[in-house]
Amino acid sequence: MELALILPFLATMVLTVVDFGRGWHLKTRVENAAREGVMTAQYQPGFISTGCNGSANVRDAVNREDKNLALIVTDIRVNVTGTSGNQATLTSGCVSTGANGDEVEVVVEAPLQVFSPFLGVMYPDGEMDVTGSAHAAVVK
Repeated sequence: MELALILPFLATMVLTVVDFGRGWHLKTRVENAAREGVMTAQYQPGFISTGCNGSANVRDAVNREDKNLALIVTDIRVNVTGTSGNQATLTSGCVSTGANGDEVEVVVEAPLQVFSPFLGVMYPDGEMDVTGSAHAAVVK
């Protein structure tokens, strides 16, 4: 009788802990992918799309970091902030942009399906976006 009362609560707590663990793991993977992307973007911040400069572009660098993560990544953005304060956000393309000393940020986003009823209340569609970013200075 007591088990029947406490089991739904315990199952919900276990699912919540599992979701937090999966989210933490995905966050680490996404941040590592962003770091790989920014290492490429600091030299060629405008080379984002596959095919730019061979495989020396941001998208390929992100995908090389984690092959399985590449299957679920929904968004890769490159933000270039000039020393004068002007900012450009790039999502694709093969343009040479950014000057020496400008700040470049790579943002990688991937979805996480939640199982926990507690998190399901906060994310009614059952999916939350996990975002990782990394910063560097443009070197030309």
